[in-house]
Amino acid sequence: MHASGIEATYHTCDVTDPQAVRAILGGVASRYGRIDGIIHGAGVLRDGWLGQMSPEDFSLVADVKFLGAWNLFSAAEGAGLRFFVGLSSVAAIQGNPGQANYAAANRMMSALLRRLARKNAAIRFKALMLPPVEGAGMADNPEVRDLMKRKGVAYIHAQELAGLFCRELFMAPADDDWVMFMRTLPSVRTAPFSDINPPSLNGKLHGGAVAFGPEDFPMIQGISCLDLRRERLEASRTFAMRNDLWIADHRPLKSVVDPLVSAVMVLETFMEAARALYPHLQVRGVRQVQFRDMIPCPPEIPRSSRTSCRRAGAGLREVVCEVSLSMQDISPTGRVTDHFTQHCTGQVLLDGGGGGLGEGFQDFPVRLDELRTGSVDHKKVLKWYKNRTGLNGRYRVLEVVDGAGPGMVRGRTTYRETRDFAHLPGSRYQYSPYLFEALMQLVGFYMVTADPSERRPVLPIEIGEMRFLRKCRAGERITLEARLRARDEASLAWDARGIDDQGRAIMQIHAMRMQWVSE
Repeated sequence: MHASGIEATYHTCDVTDPQAVRAILGGVASRYGRIDGIIHGAGVLRDGWLGQMSPEDFSLVADVKFLGAWNLFSAAEGAGLRFFVGLSSVAAIQGNPGQANYAAANRMMSALLRRLARKNAAIRFKALMLPPVEGAGMADNPEVRDLMKRKGVAYIHAQELAGLFCRELFMAPADDDWVMFMRTLPSVRTAPFSDINPPSLNGKLHGGAVAFGPEDFPMIQGISCLDLRRERLEASRTFAMRNDLWIADHRPLKSVVDPLVSAVMVLETFMEAARALYPHLQVRGVRQVQFRDMIPCPPEIPRSSRTSCRRAGAGLREVVCEVSLSMQDISPTGRVTDHFTQHCTGQVLLDGGGGGLGEGFQDFPVRLDELRTGSVDHKKVLKWYKNRTGLNGRYRVLEVVDGAGPGMVRGRTTYRETRDFAHLPGSRYQYSPYLFEALMQLVGFYMVTADPSERRPVLPIEIGEMRFLRKCRAGERITLEARLRARDEASLAWDARGIDDQGRAIMQIHAMRMQWVSE
């Protein structure tokens, strides 16, 4: 944590001693101004048959769990507490031979947290009734693991628990204050249930301890694999014009018969996959994106896709996911095959709320006095769409072009919110995709204004990095700017950004490479 720039300190005290706990937490609150959360994981074992157990052995185990929770909460009350998590045990539900004191202690602590939750609605309380944990905790030693294996008890890994913990704390319903993570449900006489038929998810995506509404993840239809221990996810989706209303409007090349899957929707798919893997984090942008080939969508042929997402770094402040999208191939005769080809790859950047553009982004205002060409009004922009592209409706996002200069162009757009999915009237994107579309089209329009004889269109093949600081508002007027950074015979690389009426960046792109396409 220190290596990641996080200030961390370590203090010790007996949690059953209220004065000692109050002194420690009082010092923490004084130093940092508040206490956001408490994770009560203290515990001791004094195993033995109940008839042979001393009162002291029973009380010690119970006091660490129960009084420890009460002392921690009492000492932090009034210090801005937002959450309190107690690490309980599945033994609190099903018991365990030789651990009557441990089972009772965890049950008592869980009951206390439920009681506190009812009286403190502004604080989120969770009692996590854990199975044995591999990689940490009391059950992580060879003898205990061997015993648990003989009893058929399934472990969860510490890395997996970390993902479940964040999901439960930040995304799951607050009134689910008792939570038990199990690979198989325990058999207990007092709580009968059946694990043969899973509960109906009402069309929602199952995401491990939470269910995602489809309107929040419109580019993902199913999650086939969610491995929190290895931090990877496999998702699926079928692109079809009957559901994806945006597809019909996206035909950037007049020579292409069928509309194409747009780059903006590929990026949205990447971001949704990363967010489904880390729902407690915020998507901030993408990096090292490669668009390897066009993806046509014939009207009567649904195109199945697979999206793979996995963590690609161990940083604490920023999570980086590697993502790829593969599409089901279509044969030359128009038949859908069983083979999938990888079309797009990239990285998604997430964090806990820091935001910012990061390193490598330059400030590059395009001033009106730098422009050498005249402005292009909305009527002429629409003529360009008609004469040079097959883009329609929602993909005609440019309003005016203020002009172009040597290696620079500036224009404007008004951000529109459209209904892009027939089956999801209230869909919500991770970012503002049509702002990115406007920036790409601005670059394409540069050639029209700088060299009217140039007839070749350009398509994106690479994004060095893109960051967005906030989502666009419906009807918001946005200024678009782009500067040429490099070019060769095949492509041009641009820096581009969209800024609001206060001059603040909403989205900024570094090294967006656009390739010439011969129609």
